[in-house]
Amino acid sequence: MQLKTRKPTGRVPWPLILIEGGEKSGKSWACAQFSTSDRIGQTYWIDLGEGAADEYGAIPGASYLVVEHDGTWAQIQGAVDAVRAEAARAAEAGEAPVVLVIDSMTAEWDLLKDWASDKARQRFNKKAREQKRKEMPADEEPKISMDLWNEANGRHRRLMTALMTFPGIVLITARGKDVAALDDKGNPIQNTREYRVEGQKTLGYDASCWIRLDRAKPGVVVGVRSVHIGVRPGYDAPVELAR
Repeated sequence: MQLKTRKPTGRVPWPLILIEGGEKSGKSWACAQFSTSDRIGQTYWIDLGEGAADEYGAIPGASYLVVEHDGTWAQIQGAVDAVRAEAARAAEAGEAPVVLVIDSMTAEWDLLKDWASDKARQRFNKKAREQKRKEMPADEEPKISMDLWNEANGRHRRLMTALMTFPGIVLITARGKDVAALDDKGNPIQNTREYRVEGQKTLGYDASCWIRLDRAKPGVVVGVRSVHIGVRPGYDAPVELAR
């Protein structure tokens, strides 16, 4: 194969913005407020278990369309793909950028974990019936095998690939909180806590901009992957948002 290269354009890519924080910190509200901007095109909102999409349409100036789905993974992925196609059309036509809101990615990962758990339970019960044993009690958590975790992560990766290559603006929300810190073996470290975003473990890596909101103080920009407005972890302090 002949090597094919080109010089970098220096062009800023479309942003994938993670907005996370504790309960009632304004994550969904911030997404609805963003839709009031006259610099963007149509905003599409995919509600995954948060339930704020309809009510927040009453925010003055808010302008977005709620994407309907039945909660199945096929329809959620299909909805993202359909909005992505519309964003590509708008970008090609030189129109204002399409915006996609997914509220929330915590619920997205919970959905995939529940899918894996259900599959593991089905496998156990099928094997139990074949061997004429008792089925797993409804209140017992099944052990999820590695192939099911791989499938769940594969589904998440396909969704994130669509979001990371979205030809417009993507806002994703997630819950975050302080939890007990764990050592390399997964055991709690005494008297030590750490902040964690609730979602698939690579969520923070995939976002190009990471914003943390708080009920009691101004939000901060935790990190931005940008030459122009960089916030380097370990080097630059988080940037406080204006009140």
